[in-house]
Amino acid sequence: ACSTLRQCLRAGLVPVVNENDAVCDEELLLGDNDLLAVEVASLLEAEGLFLMTVSDGVFERDPEVHPEAKRFNRLDQISPELIAMMGPGGALGRGGMRSKLHHAKRAQERGIKVVIASGLVPENWAALADGEPFGTLVPRRGPRRSARRAWIADTLRSTGSLQIDAGAEAALAGGASLLLVGVCEQRGEFGRGDAVDIIGTDDAPIAKGLVRLDSAACGQAMASGAAKGLIAVHRDDLILWDTEGA
Repeated sequence: ACSTLRQCLRAGLVPVVNENDAVCDEELLLGDNDLLAVEVASLLEAEGLFLMTVSDGVFERDPEVHPEAKRFNRLDQISPELIAMMGPGGALGRGGMRSKLHHAKRAQERGIKVVIASGLVPENWAALADGEPFGTLVPRRGPRRSARRAWIADTLRSTGSLQIDAGAEAALAGGASLLLVGVCEQRGEFGRGDAVDIIGTDDAPIAKGLVRLDSAACGQAMASGAAKGLIAVHRDDLILWDTEGA
């Protein structure tokens, strides 16, 4: 998909990516175009994402109800409280400002800046072309995450989990792969290459990654004492939440 989009751009074509709600398979359903926009921006490792809507930015209150409401020209952090204050989608879309802020936060954490503004204001398009500020800017946080790591972190659904011990948790924090010998317990059924949550000593998820053994092979190796030296999740396929995610 990334190669196809890049080839279109090199050829001077503007790809239009949209989800067809009528025929889309449930397993491939993203839900709204705000999420789809973030996924495409991540896929292309874009520097910026512009969400053009009917509202000219993010306001402290609904400007249609409260004309005196002030616009946020910049949002360095998007809190859950701010997201909860926003309304759902309207007549022209089902995402709404709540969805835009939720996904802008996701893009921000992937190292992509976001601008939320009205597509109905001609001056905004001129400002976009000229690189001038407009609407509400959500600046990026941290380095841009590769498309693959963003895919693991936010797109794949975990099919199981691995509970690890303190030694394995310290090793992951130091940049190591997860060895099967550091796994205390496995939960759920998963196949080789599936995404799994990695649970730390405080019973909270600390990472997510692609497992190299299916659940049956993991269980057999752990039960037989053959886990030593086997890699459960390689570091290249691992996302640590405290340093690389939300």
